Amino acid sequence: MRAWAISPATNSSANSTAAFSLGAVISNTPIAVTDVREGVDVTSPRFVLDPVDETFFDTAPLRWRFPIDLAADPDQVWAGLTARRPLWWCRMLTDVRFVNDPPYGPGAARTVELGRTLRMEEHFFRWEEHRRRHSFYVTRANLPLFASFAEDYRVDATARGSRFVWTFAMAPRRGFTASSAIGRPMTWALLASLVRDTSRYFGSGTVTRPSSTAPRIGTDR
Repeated sequence: MRAWAISPATNSSANSTAAFSLGAVISNTPIAVTDVREGVDVTSPRFVLDPVDETFFDTAPLRWRFPIDLAADPDQVWAGLTARRPLWWCRMLTDVRFVNDPPYGPGAARTVELGRTLRMEEHFFRWEEHRRRHSFYVTRANLPLFASFAEDYRVDATARGSRFVWTFAMAPRRGFTASSAIGRPMTWALLASLVRDTSRYFGSGTVTRPSSTAPRIGTDR
């Protein structure tokens, strides 16, 4: 079985073996992750994830849907979500950018760095400009946490501004349990931070009680 050594990036001599936790991401502490067996520094996405389609948002073992009521008008929110460097206001996202040039559409690619620790490459399989909606799945990641990971963004007009419905769907990689790899408390804290930052940036909106589906998952799916 492969072991992972995780240590602060400022201390390359540390060599403690541990299962990766989103705690390091939430604390926004840069870490160095090394494959102990191979002795390779894991800094670039090399773990391939399974592609998904829109049905994954209803069938994934772990799902969170956040309806966020915002004071900004829907076109303003959509412009922020589709800028070359979107979501820059989210403190946990240390770098997010589109790889290709606008105008964007199905097939667009984006890279994201989460907490200076987790790096992912994303492929947009749905882009409906007229509906202000798009969806992507992750193609590669630098840490072997997920078998599949996807997000869906939808912005609707409301009487007082707009509603941004942000949906996350994921399946853990074989051998990583929901409790040790992407446990619900850690995942919830991370996603809630993204939602709070978005709500603050676009005005004094409110977050409707989110829906989630996160059943217990066995240690070896």
